[in-house]
Amino acid sequence: MSAFSRILLVEDTPAESRVALSGLSDTGLIGQTSVVKDQAEALDFLHARGPFRRRPSGLPAVVVLGPSVKFPAALSMLKQVRADPALRRIPVVIIAAFLDAGMAQSAYDHGVNSLVRRERDMDSPSQRYAALGLFWGWANEPPPGCLLQPKSERRLT
Repeated sequence: MSAFSRILLVEDTPAESRVALSGLSDTGLIGQTSVVKDQAEALDFLHARGPFRRRPSGLPAVVVLGPSVKFPAALSMLKQVRADPALRRIPVVIIAAFLDAGMAQSAYDHGVNSLVRRERDMDSPSQRYAALGLFWGWANEPPPGCLLQPKSERRLT
């Protein structure tokens, strides 16, 4: 886990974590990404409890639920994040290996910010993570309370 987390990646498959971190390294975000293996660890991280009780205060700018997180578990975590006043503003991205119209509707009905299809036959799967990192890690204005100051409050030097 990095000391400073702009991105919280929930992914328990080492191969997929490597793909994600490879893409994020192209954006300069690899050192600002924390990886946890499941929903329980992600919630512990977000609430700074258990093994994460000493992490820096504040929240990541985005939570990315990787394709190894089964859709029902991803939806359950999304519901918990949206129900918690301290967490509800954090953008949540779900990457799914398989999506149908009902899954997409359910995810958006429960407040997902982005739903990304993970194609296994892409030329470079890490490019999708790089694109997510560029948008959510750099271009998007982070929510109040995240580890970063909002861009509008940052000093240009």
